[in-house]
Amino acid sequence: MFGLVIGDWTPFSIDTVRLMMTMFDRDMSGTIDFQEFAGLWRYIEDWKKCFRTFDRDNSGSIDRSELLSALTAFGFRISQQVVDILVKKIDTLDDVKSKTGRGDIGFDRFIYACVTVKTLSDSFRNLDTNNDGWIELNYDSFLMMSISNKI
Repeated sequence: MFGLVIGDWTPFSIDTVRLMMTMFDRDMSGTIDFQEFAGLWRYIEDWKKCFRTFDRDNSGSIDRSELLSALTAFGFRISQQVVDILVKKIDTLDDVKSKTGRGDIGFDRFIYACVTVKTLSDSFRNLDTNNDGWIELNYDSFLMMSISNKI
């Protein structure tokens, strides 16, 4: 997995690698086989296309409103408040800070944001058995879901 690099040949952060491994390790073996890697590669290529679409000034980063637009394009219906919390979470990660302090994020953290939203959305959908956008959780269920997502 450390063989994967961002377009400028910098490696992905360990946080992003862990999230991608969790997402694509379908058999829960702790490693990804060729099929799982092929799926991961296709997903990264899709993320690159989406990121480039929303990085309109080719600066290598996107802002909060562009992130919301990108996540919406990926099929996630989330609010600006969720994006704000997500960017704040990303800014607290110690290995990569936002370039401008305004919440602009680069490609690595864009993937981190997308994987985070997808993982949490998948967990929610598993519990939303009637697909009405509402779930009921007791405290134990909330903790188990949160810990299993390791965010």
